[in-house]
Order: sequence, then structure tokens, then C-alpha cells
Amino acid sequence: MICSTDMQKTFIGAPLLLDDVCLIKPMTVMDKIRLGSDYDAYLSLLTLSSSDIETILLDKVGEKANELEPISPFNYLLLSADVNPTFLIELNKAFSTFIREETFIVPRNKEIFVGELGSEKIINEDNFPHFQEIIRLQNHLEAPEEVPENENPMQRKFRLKRKLLKEAKAKQAARDEKSPEFLDLMSSICVMNIGITWNNIKDLPLYTFYELLGRNQKREKYDLDIKSLLAGADSKKIKLEYWINKNTEN
Repeated sequence: MICSTDMQKTFIGAPLLLDDVCLIKPMTVMDKIRLGSDYDAYLSLLTLSSSDIETILLDKVGEKANELEPISPFNYLLLSADVNPTFLIELNKAFSTFIREETFIVPRNKEIFVGELGSEKIINEDNFPHFQEIIRLQNHLEAPEEVPENENPMQRKFRLKRKLLKEAKAKQAARDEKSPEFLDLMSSICVMNIGITWNNIKDLPLYTFYELLGRNQKREKYDLDIKSLLAGADSKKIKLEYWINKNTEN
């Protein structure tokens, strides 16, 4: 379970301990640039959720997916790696990239060894959810919507529709020519006058990068709302919220 101390450590670039397996160091702006499209591909694999799996299965087998037994993200990844050697290679690259150590995936045993094959440092179904929590935090990603227990078919139908709608909006925003790219976000931070420049931004942890952007947006909104109120705007239409407040996004 992620706590406030984990968020504080991540903000300053300190690694987080995955049980007794390994330390996971936050990725930086330079890491994302260096890896290019591979970064997002690896991140997508490692943060796969149960809801994502439902969507994948619905796309592959349609309504028959409702008849299948639920499968955890860890088991889904390792089962996929067991039947697809190319996927096994890519999945291993994803783990070794984010852990920054050699990893060895043994699909049949449902184990991922860290450091060397046969070591006692193992990622398995029990600690994989904690691993995902760390990776999501370090990349400033929202926790996925949990699949409710005892969910009836109608509730499931509407939940998946909400998810698909949210994903469609995100894809549309990404295709929008006016949507800022990573370069735009980098240059924006460099003009915030907080000591970050083109020369040192590469060392900024990605969590810190996105957190500073979000905090600056809150400050700008607060300043704009204050100016609007002073200019005579209707106070009932403006939700004034001070920009220094508790972070509830992660």
C-alpha cells in the first residue's frame, strides 16, 4: 500500500523497496526520452489492470469473455509470455528496464527472478500488485478502477462502458493537434522560474515532473480566480481553492 512517505521519497528521487526483493528507482525525464516509444509500451505492460484484461478479452472473443474465469494481471502476462516467445522477450525487457537489474521470467513456475536465475529475490503473484503500485506512483498514474466483487452483469456492462468512454476521450485528446507533447511540457517547466532549466531537467524524476506541472496549474487557476473575483465575477460560479493543498491524485 502506497503511503505519504512513499510519495515524499518519490518526489526527491529516492527508490522504493519492493518487499525484500529489490529497490525500484524512479525513472527520470532522460530515461523517458532515451527509451522513446518503448517507455510507454513497457509502462503499459507493467501497469496492466484487471479491467484492461476484461477489455482485451471482450475485443478478442466478444461476449464469451463473460463466461471466462477472472485472471489476475500477473497470471495473464506470464501465460501470454508462455505461449509467445516474442512477448516473453519484451516483457523481460520491461521488467529489467524499470527494475534496473537483470530479470529472468519463468512462466511455467509463475516467477520472475531478479538479479540472477534461481535467486531468492522473486516477483510473484503475491507481490506483483505492490510492484504495480510503485510503478504507477513513480509515473504519476492514477490507480485503476477496481473490479467489484459480486458484480452483476448490468453493473459490469456499465463499468466497462465508462472505461471505454474514458479511453476514447484520452485517445482523442492525444490525436488533437493542440494537445501538448512531452517537449511542450518540458519547456513549460523551464519557464516556471523554479530553478529547472534545459540543462538539468533531464535529471528530474517523472513523478516530480508531473507533480510540479499539476501544482503550477493549480496556482495559475487560483490567481486567475482571484483576479476574476476582484473584477466583479459572480462568486457563486467560481470555486476558489487555494493551490497549496493536499495531494489526492495518488
